[in-house]
Amino acid sequence: MQFYYFEDRPVLIDAMDRVVSTSEPYDLELRLITARGNLRYVRTTGHPICVDGRVVRLQGTFQDVTKPTLAMQAVAREHQRLLDVLHGTAAGTWEWNMADGVMVWNERWAEMLGYTLHELGSQSIETWNSLCHPEDKAAD
Repeated sequence: MQFYYFEDRPVLIDAMDRVVSTSEPYDLELRLITARGNLRYVRTTGHPICVDGRVVRLQGTFQDVTKPTLAMQAVAREHQRLLDVLHGTAAGTWEWNMADGVMVWNERWAEMLGYTLHELGSQSIETWNSLCHPEDKAAD
């Protein structure tokens, strides 16, 4: 238990208490500090072994998920940075999935055209085309 990150210890203790009282397994992602002081992220599971309806043993697994967890955290930070830039610059954005014709645009893009997202309705290439000036359509 001493290797688990201080703030994560109560989470594991609660999960183990629930196993004993309810016989329900747990599946958690927790932080731990290695013997050398390195932070690791682990997925730990606990599965009760019951005899006569009473938990007599707990079997578990332990998986190092540090790399994918850190990668997901990096993506989340980058996503937040992008949101901050979009908000700070009041940029209108759009994206077109050419395979299925679905378009996604943000509220600012709609606002720049004089609409709300709700007024534009379906976010599709058809909606986009309906907003194009007839001379622009003839140019293709």
